[in-house]
Amino acid sequence: MLSSDFDCGPVLARLSQAAEVWRGRSACDRAKLAQQTAKAVAGEVLVWAEAAIAFKSTAPDGPVSISPALQQTLLAEELATGPVGTLRLAMLTARVWDEIDRQGLPTLTSVPRLAHRPVVAASPASPATLVEVDVLPVKPLHDQTIFRGHAATVRCANPGSIDTFLNTWEDGCRTAAAAGGVALVLGAGNVTGLAAADALQQIFVDGRAVLLKLHPVQAALAPILENALEPLVAAGLLAIVTGDAELATRAIAAAEVTHIHLTGGESTFRRLVAGDGSGPLQSPLPVSWVMSRHGSSCRAAILSRHWPIRPIRSLPRLPTTHPLLALPPRWC
Repeated sequence: MLSSDFDCGPVLARLSQAAEVWRGRSACDRAKLAQQTAKAVAGEVLVWAEAAIAFKSTAPDGPVSISPALQQTLLAEELATGPVGTLRLAMLTARVWDEIDRQGLPTLTSVPRLAHRPVVAASPASPATLVEVDVLPVKPLHDQTIFRGHAATVRCANPGSIDTFLNTWEDGCRTAAAAGGVALVLGAGNVTGLAAADALQQIFVDGRAVLLKLHPVQAALAPILENALEPLVAAGLLAIVTGDAELATRAIAAAEVTHIHLTGGESTFRRLVAGDGSGPLQSPLPVSWVMSRHGSSCRAAILSRHWPIRPIRSLPRLPTTHPLLALPPRWC
């Protein structure tokens, strides 16, 4: 693990070089690296969850006493939202890249289908129909148990037909994970799986190397994440550091950093893109360089079937980032 006062330059230079190599790797190579990562995560499941419980149960004056019953409840929660969620993501990523390598597209639970847009939500600029793609549950994984009673569907703009949609999607798969550059991931979320998920997305979906900066509160988790994500560290695509805002400022200003990802922090996001001297930069960053996420590793809304349409229309349109599904980039 790197210390909070380390020199960003050499680490970012190595990450930048590794990213250039990574963007040219085949789908088969990406599948193998994701599979190796899944195996490494599996080896750290229990120690990861126990470390999360430990630092979340520590008050300023020392550890808080926890009853055995509460300990078991917390263990179940930390397993699900930390290492098990990361393991699922790595397994799904490996499977999808393998299917892209063998057949051009991932295998879906069901065939994409056309759906009509609700009349109240339609506008002259919006297509009358959508393409719906079911993405949860994924049958070969543990979804039927963990997500029992839940399903997820991505709704995309209809480009004219299902065939055109599939062709566009396949084109996207061929060019996925080729962005290059280095992403600075500012991981400060209370859910310990978020930082790992963000790193996996940047590497396997966008094709960037990652400098992952953890909050000092999560310092005990850093060596565990290094072990869990060791194949990515060994490939030169990931470096993990624990540090404060000063470290983040130095990293953000580095020329090698081409993308910034932060969990939550609307005020931080606004300072980054303002570039008015109130943040780490004197000139504004392009908004496309900065991705902000509020407490979820999947940018989606989970709504009741009976949720009124009008509030839904006020939600921002965001590109889909389901791991490596590489759907045509538009929410509808």
